[in-house]
Amino acid sequence: MSASDMRLLKNLDPDDPTKGSITYHLKDSKTPAGIFSTAYYFRETDCTTCTDFKGQDSPWVKTDVYKTGILQYLQVTDLADFDGWKVIIYIDAHSFENPLFKSNSQTNQARIERHKEDWSKIESHPNVIFGVIDWPEYAVGSKGDGKTIDNAIIRALRMKAFHDFAPLPVFVRDADTLFENLIKGENKSIVRELGLWEKTLRDNLEKRFADPSPYKFLIASQPNYQRQWHVHPVTGAKTTGCYAAVTSSLGGIPEWADGSLWKKCLVFLRANSKVIQSGNSRTPNNIDKPTYIGKDEQLLSYVIIPSIFEKVYFFYMEYIQVEGGPVIAGPDTPFAQLLLDKGITQYPSPYRVSLKEDMTQLTEGKRKDANETTEKTLLNPAIIPLCLSESLNAILKTIFRYFLTGAGTSSLQVGGRGNKYKRKRKNSTRRRNRRHHTSHKRK
Repeated sequence: MSASDMRLLKNLDPDDPTKGSITYHLKDSKTPAGIFSTAYYFRETDCTTCTDFKGQDSPWVKTDVYKTGILQYLQVTDLADFDGWKVIIYIDAHSFENPLFKSNSQTNQARIERHKEDWSKIESHPNVIFGVIDWPEYAVGSKGDGKTIDNAIIRALRMKAFHDFAPLPVFVRDADTLFENLIKGENKSIVRELGLWEKTLRDNLEKRFADPSPYKFLIASQPNYQRQWHVHPVTGAKTTGCYAAVTSSLGGIPEWADGSLWKKCLVFLRANSKVIQSGNSRTPNNIDKPTYIGKDEQLLSYVIIPSIFEKVYFFYMEYIQVEGGPVIAGPDTPFAQLLLDKGITQYPSPYRVSLKEDMTQLTEGKRKDANETTEKTLLNPAIIPLCLSESLNAILKTIFRYFLTGAGTSSLQVGGRGNKYKRKRKNSTRRRNRRHHTSHKRK
């Protein structure tokens, strides 16, 4: 960053400025028209022999996809529809200072140079804002310089933009976008399609959130989104998950503006994740547990939704599987009886409707289309109004109200973790390294 960059310092803990901060590096003093909030971290690993994108199999290869996705969003801010918007990249000091793999090897040197060029484009883009994190209590590693922050915490800090930029529209997004399989490879761009998708979503939110509507905050989910991190870290109670990568606000939410909601997020993070000294290194105390990842989604389920439930509008997004199957009450769907009581016997599927499929035919079992097919279907902006229908919002509100009142989300803040969710682990070192470095996309 150049010496002319402007800097905005925000405390991580509003009640204690000594606990840490985020320094926002801005290119100018203009107030952004809106924010895309994302995250990036880089951990060096010897991966010069990799020749393709391998998703979660390699930290370095995954960060290649991150750079590609961030560039897509920066180019969206170049479009007329997003004039004045910025992309915030939450990043630790280590990654800010060392964003790329360093190697003297000639193996795959062309690929290394390509990604140096990508990062150079990110770094120099006029609409990038780096949010550099200094949070000693979540510093990890053996260097002892406090510059490397726990990866899962970095991802969760995307939510801090709702507080630090409370008057503005803030859209939290994954660095590799929702459409990671469509941007993998050489020179693949979905900038125009992505820009139209985001504009369509924003236009629909402006209608849904207009006064006197109580709705101010968008959270994406689907009835059967259940993963290993959708479990309370203390009690082990399950919940239906939320897709952090579509979390959106048009701004002006008092609970974010006054800091009260961010303080609750801090309480949750500190209660359920600590960094401890382990030999010569500082390590997250829960790195071997399923709930190590997904802290951003846990904040949505266990803090944000309970705090502003009446202001939340749900986006019904079929990302991990296609809905349209029968509603059946069971151990994994304890909320289903509430839907059956309302006469809902089949899960709706805007995904299938957008493909003009016969909805009288139930989807039996778990239908999972190829990732590229799923992403192409969801990238169609025509699906957005279908996903935002009031009837689908009502279904998801029924499901999440169950966890607020029936299962008692508030009660999930305390208690002990049972053995029910412990898993047999093979090759634990490799799994630990993977979980520590990568995002939690569906596969």
